Amino acid sequence: MTEENDANLDPGNLEKPMEQVDPPLAAEETAGPQTSDAQVAQNTAALEAESAEDVPIPDSNAPDNPLRVLEALLFASDEILTTDRIKAIVPGMPDGRKIRQMVEKINTQLGKERHPFEIVEIGGGYQFRTVSYYYPWVVQLFKEKAAKKLSIQSLECLAIISYKQPITKAEIESIRGVLSDGAMKTLLEKRLITIAGRSEKPGRPLLYATTKEFLAYFGINKIADLPRIEEFEALAKEKLGDLTETQLQQVEAEKAASGAGAAVLDEKDTPPATV
Repeated sequence: MTEENDANLDPGNLEKPMEQVDPPLAAEETAGPQTSDAQVAQNTAALEAESAEDVPIPDSNAPDNPLRVLEALLFASDEILTTDRIKAIVPGMPDGRKIRQMVEKINTQLGKERHPFEIVEIGGGYQFRTVSYYYPWVVQLFKEKAAKKLSIQSLECLAIISYKQPITKAEIESIRGVLSDGAMKTLLEKRLITIAGRSEKPGRPLLYATTKEFLAYFGINKIADLPRIEEFEALAKEKLGDLTETQLQQVEAEKAASGAGAAVLDEKDTPPATV
């Protein structure tokens, strides 16, 4: 044996207590808990189930019931009520998901009782609307308003803006082939479009985009709800295919009359000047 080994066997050394040293932690213990693919899928499913779970809504008919308060607000309001506005008034300050479920519950009850109106989500908020089935009768109450509908020129500009926004006035006129000062002025006055900034092109022309009033005017909730161009073409072909030759001629005459009337008023669209 070596002198070093003899020293380790010295009785004096054996009497000394050995220092307690904790064993090194395993790699998996220092890295934290590991999650398997199955656990990830299970957690995701649990989250989705919780999100889809119905929010408890009281069934009481008391006047201060949040459900009744929400119905009263929507019935009394002549404009779209946003989620934030509803949350600030309805007791309990319900969040967006609960408000949507409350609206669905009210609509279910209205449908069971065969009411001619319903709540729709539109323009980023909620509003009472007449069920579309009753349109032929209700429209007779608004003949004067119908007479003040947008002209063909305004609709053309609005269609281009809605699908191409943000877009400059020069780009709109390039697509239409005519100057559009009058139509653009009308759309701005009706708050269907707004100035959304300036283009980076030379001269930095103004950019135009649609507004929440546009969504409300056409009864849609967001721009993504607009039908695709292909759907427009299919609808047009289907509609025109059902019309007789006399009806087609009448449609063309109405378009011509509408265009002439618009020119007499303030929408004097003329071909752009050529150099």
